[in-house]
Formats: sequence, C-alpha cells, structure tokens
Amino acid sequence: MKKVLLLDIENIHKTEKELLQLLKTYTCVYLVYAKSPVTLSLDALIKFSPFVMDKKLVVIKMPKIGKDAADFGLAFLAGQLSIQMDKNQTCFDVMSNDGALEYIVDLLRVMGFQASQIKMVTEVKEVEKIKEQPPLVLTQNSLSDSDFTLKLKHLISILSKLKNMPSNEKALLNGVKSWANVTTKEAEKLIKTLMNFKMIKFSAQGVTLNRENLKTFLNKSEIAHNKSPNESVIIEEIPEIHDISEKFHLRQIKEYCDYLMKQQGKPSSLSSLNNSIKSVLKLESDSLVKNRYKLLLRYGIVKSLDNRKIIYIDKNIRIWSNLELLSQQPHIAISCFELSQKESKEELIQNIIYVLNEIKIQKSIVMKTLNNCYLEKM
Repeated sequence: MKKVLLLDIENIHKTEKELLQLLKTYTCVYLVYAKSPVTLSLDALIKFSPFVMDKKLVVIKMPKIGKDAADFGLAFLAGQLSIQMDKNQTCFDVMSNDGALEYIVDLLRVMGFQASQIKMVTEVKEVEKIKEQPPLVLTQNSLSDSDFTLKLKHLISILSKLKNMPSNEKALLNGVKSWANVTTKEAEKLIKTLMNFKMIKFSAQGVTLNRENLKTFLNKSEIAHNKSPNESVIIEEIPEIHDISEKFHLRQIKEYCDYLMKQQGKPSSLSSLNNSIKSVLKLESDSLVKNRYKLLLRYGIVKSLDNRKIIYIDKNIRIWSNLELLSQQPHIAISCFELSQKESKEELIQNIIYVLNEIKIQKSIVMKTLNNCYLEKM
C-alpha cells in the first residue's frame, strides 16, 4: 500500500529532522505553502535534494498569499491525486490541526480511498493546558488596569481576525501601536503579555499566531488583573433584616443609605465620600471610615473607578433605605458588651463605640434641656 502524506506545513511546523523522518515513513510527502514557515540550512538542502529528484518530496508554492491559501492548495492537490492514483493501492494521511481539513479527508473517502487526519497531540494538549490556566494577571502599566484590559481584549480581537500576520517583531510592534492606539512602551507590554500566554511567538520564520489560544482567552468571561485590595471586591447579597438590626456596622450602612436618598448632590470623589461618611456616621477613627467605605463597595452601594471617581448604584441605595429594621431596645445595645462566640472583636468594639455615642448624644440632649429650663426660669 502506497502511503501519501499531505502536510499542512503552515499549521504544523516541522524541523529538518522531523521532515526527514516523515520522508522515510511515507512513499510521498506533499507540501503546499503560501508563506514559508521553514528555514533550511545548506546541509538540509543537500539531504532533501535526492527526495525532490525522486519526487518523494513535492513542494508547491501558492501563487498568492491570503487567508487559507495553503488549505485551498491542499484541497486542489488532493482532488488531482485522487484522479491519478489507484484507490486500492493508495492511502492518504492529512497532517494538520485545522478542523476544516477534515473535509478533504471525507472527500477522499467518498472517492474510495483510505484517508485520515493526523493532529499533533502536543499542540492539542498545549491548548487544553491554556484552558486550565487561572485568569490572566496583568502587570503594572502606565495605562490604568481597566484601560490595559480593554486594550488587550481589543488587540486579541483584532489579531483573531487578521488574515496575514506582520512579518517580523518590528512590524508587529508598529501594528499593535496603531491597532491599540498606545505608546511604544505600552505596545511592548501588550506583546509581552501575548507571548507569556502563548498567543503569539517569534521564530526565524517570523511571527506565529496561535488562534486556538486567542479563541480560548476571548471565550473567557473576564480577564482578571491585580487591583489593590480595596478595589478587588465581591458584591454580596443584602444581609437578613435581623442581622442588620443587631449589628452596628450594618445599621450604619443603612443609615448612610437613608442619608444618600435625601441628597441631590452626592460626594463625587473618594476623599469627599470618606469625609461624608465620617461626618454623617459620626466616626472619629479613620480605620472605621475605611471599613464603612469597604462595606459600601461590598454591598454594591457604590463603585470606585480607577480615577477614584465614585459611582452610586441608586437601585441598591433605595433597597437599603427602604428596609424596616426591628425595633431597638436599650437593653439590646447594652447586651453587646457580652462577648459572644459568634461576634468578632471588631464588631464588639464597634458596638461599644455605638453605646458610648448614644450616651454622649443623650447627655447632650439632657444638658440642652436643663439649660433651656434654666433660661426660662430666668
């Protein structure tokens, strides 16, 4: 049985040694290419020349470079060979990871030939490995994290649609600068990120694009990046009414939402928001102010942009403000001094501060009342 190999050399790159091994395995090897992905040494030319002379190695260059040009060439070649060769004495192997070449295999089978597609297992495993990787972590850039992420997504989208890749590293750099509208330094970091996650690679043959890896990352729901702990927040559901009623820090979140509902103009920056929290909730400690800000983020009441501008989520503010808390009795507040196993040290301290503030407010009211009575008598 005569074994014939149709090799998609642009899809599966082969070294000189690997090509020589294939020539020993197959009766004939056909290569069709539009843009040469192989660089041969002079020694290799000497080794390959006998196979070319004996027509065991047939190399066909497409007249034009374009998307899938080599694939169309392989399809045409398969059709020609199916007419010239005896189906009872010839079998075909199509070596490519391109799923579209399965059609060539199917057509050869329809013509009565034994045919199969051979995929490189190592490359398939590489794609699976990429799929299992954790979300992409971006390094610090002159661009803000969110801008860098958007630029990267935009760049990946463009690369996935490119018919022809830039021929070298310099051409790619210029292309990235233009496509993503970034500086040279930013473009270099974008390219480095693509290389780290094996979406592109550089070789003697030029720039190679791994479309499977690009597709995998485009299909991911999001690309994570290293935000500061204050900004990396998971939005939580609103706690139970009982919990909000019992816990001082949650009651303060509702109190601040009540305040926001009445305000036409809200604090627009992080610093002004912190000042507002401190004033409205009568907090003396900066750490408590920071804690309340984190809670506002956590429950989706506010969002902080990279320029530290604050956005308010009116829907969530309204929900918190409309909550009807359970009535608070004085003994409930005093009981907070009893350390429960479920209660954290921070919550206990917050409750103590709350009670002290209540005492301070009540004392102020009493003193004001006594003062008014004294003035009336005079």
